[in-house]
Amino acid sequence: MNLYLVDDEIDIAEVLAEALELELEAQVKTFQSLDDCLIALDQNPTPNVIICDVHMPTGSGLRLTSELEKRNLNIPHIFLTGMIDKLPPQKNAHMLRKPAPMEVLIGKIKQIAQI
Repeated sequence: MNLYLVDDEIDIAEVLAEALELELEAQVKTFQSLDDCLIALDQNPTPNVIICDVHMPTGSGLRLTSELEKRNLNIPHIFLTGMIDKLPPQKNAHMLRKPAPMEVLIGKIKQIAQI
């Protein structure tokens, strides 16, 4: 399984990536901004799931949904946010309250990746 993880807080991203690699035997590629993730998607659109923070200094992670649509990519994604109640539903997206317990995040990844 290949996962993309987008979070501007690099320490959090590294810890989360390491845990997901161990628990899911996944390859996790981390990005500090949505723009960096989009560049990678343009070069190699192969992740099974994208996990994305919503509020980042470089812009909202919610832009991910529309960017995937523009690229005709049907990649399921999970938004992590502390403001889950204030966000509109997004196509092909799942939302988890940040910080999500690891077992909840792993369960959601397994569910949407259908493994």
